[in-house]
Amino acid sequence: MVRAFRIARDVTGAVQRWADVEALDGQIDPVVQGELMTGVDWLVETASRWYLVQAAGQRLSEAVGQARDSFAELSAAIHQIGPETWREDHEQNARRLIAVGVPETVARRHAFQPELVHAPDIIAVAHASTWSPLEVARGFFLLGERLDIDWLETQLETLPTTTRWQRWALQSTEDDLLALRRRLCERVLEEAQGGSIDEAVDRFLDSRGEAVKRVRRFMHALAVEGVTDGSQLTVALRQLRTLAG
Repeated sequence: MVRAFRIARDVTGAVQRWADVEALDGQIDPVVQGELMTGVDWLVETASRWYLVQAAGQRLSEAVGQARDSFAELSAAIHQIGPETWREDHEQNARRLIAVGVPETVARRHAFQPELVHAPDIIAVAHASTWSPLEVARGFFLLGERLDIDWLETQLETLPTTTRWQRWALQSTEDDLLALRRRLCERVLEEAQGGSIDEAVDRFLDSRGEAVKRVRRFMHALAVEGVTDGSQLTVALRQLRTLAG
C-alpha cells in the first residue's frame, strides 16, 4: 500500500497541491482550507487504490514515468473537456471558493480535481489505443453525463457510513463505478468508426437504444425514490453493465 501511495502521490503532483493549500494558512477560513486539503487527500487515496491493483509488480519509476506527464496534461486541460453543463457546475464551485478568498488557480484546480479520479483509467485506455488522453477523457465525461454515472457518484458521496464495513463497501462500489465507466469507454473506442469522440459516443448509445432507455428509466425512478443505501447503487451498476456487454 505504501508503494501504491507513493505512485499516486507522484503521478498526481500531490506534494505541490498540498503545499499550495498549506501556503494559505491564516489567509482563508480554516474550514475552507480543510475542504481544499481533503480534496487532495481523497484524490491520492482513490488513485492509490487503483495503483495497488493495476501497478502490481511494476517498478515505481516506470509506473510514475508512464503516467505523470499525461496526468499533468489532463489536469491542465480538464476544465475544457467535459460537456457544457458539466463545466458550468464545476465553475460555480470555483466561483464560490474565489468569493471566500481562495486564489483563482487553487480554486479552479480544486473545483475540477474530483474528475481527476478518472485519470489513471483514462491514461491507461489512451496508452493502449490510438486516442489521446484528452479525447479519452472527453469520452469518459460524456458517458458520465449521458448515462447519469456522474449523478450516481454524487449520490454515493452523500451516503452515511457508521462502521468501517460500510465505508469499505462504499469504497468498493466507488471502485466498481470507476471500472465500469472505463469499460464503457473502451467499448465506445472499440466500436468507433472514425470521426470524433463525440460521434463515437453517440454511435455507441444509439446502437443500444432500448437498453439505454431502460437505464434512463431506472435512473429517473431512482432519483424520484431517493438513494438511501448502497444496495440501490448495486442494482444501478447491474443496469449499467448491460450496456458494456
